[in-house]
Amino acid sequence: MVVSEEYTVRNRSFIRRYSDSGFYITCDQTGEVYSEAVDLPDTERTYSETDELIADEEAEDE
Repeated sequence: MVVSEEYTVRNRSFIRRYSDSGFYITCDQTGEVYSEAVDLPDTERTYSETDELIADEEAEDE
């Protein structure tokens, strides 16, 4: 499932979106794939979870 979290930095709000299951997410409007996405609150982007797991960085280094 794609999780959305709103947070504030220096009085500016952002929305962070990511998969709670460790999968990449894709932007429904652009088709771009992300491990996580950060948008301004007034951005009307939607995201869907892909079926591709995010690779473990330690496994990639081996």
